[in-house]
Amino acid sequence: MKDVKYTTEMLPVYIMINPRNAGRKRRTGARSDRERILLKRQKECEPESKRQTISVISKFVVTDRSGILHDRDCPYVRRIRYCRQKDYIAPDETVRFCKYCQRRAILRNGVTDFKNYDVYAEYFAQNQVSTFLLELFFVKRGATATLLTDGINICCGEDKWKLRWGHNKNRSILEHNNYVRSADGTRYFVKGYHEQHIKKDTVTCAIRYIMAYNYEAYHGMKCAK
Repeated sequence: MKDVKYTTEMLPVYIMINPRNAGRKRRTGARSDRERILLKRQKECEPESKRQTISVISKFVVTDRSGILHDRDCPYVRRIRYCRQKDYIAPDETVRFCKYCQRRAILRNGVTDFKNYDVYAEYFAQNQVSTFLLELFFVKRGATATLLTDGINICCGEDKWKLRWGHNKNRSILEHNNYVRSADGTRYFVKGYHEQHIKKDTVTCAIRYIMAYNYEAYHGMKCAK
């Protein structure tokens, strides 16, 4: 007995008719319900190699219709046909992130060595740093991070910081770059870091401290005291 190969045209199609639409006439040129179902089955059976996909050359992909921003490695990118691409998210830009790849896209925008993404992702997840805070830090404030052997080096504005690994879970040591104050109150940077003693040594508090730090306000309050 020969093997029979079934095609999509030979498969049974069951159509549910809405009573409200039973008496309506079909638009001229519109596909019937059977044609739409068969077309959908053909697309599902079509291999991904033959589907029309975009060529991703940048870090991010923004859809033309919805304006949603995707990371270049997001699985939904292969479904996009019309888009624009970009390599940087500006701090003053209003962004609609894809819910699936939002955290990955935020880290890609902020870290200088994305090949170590798994280390960053695990570190911030273990220390319970929210996606909202990471967006404020790496997008709105334009901070950048680089992985070190003993922690993470962070640049935010003109200041440099270092988040060193803590001995306990959810703990970290925050260090600030050394500088020398001149007589007129200005400063110039020198080598090395000094520990910044904050009340709670969590990563979340350290990030919030970095974002709130202002050199002039900080030393103005000290002089006032």
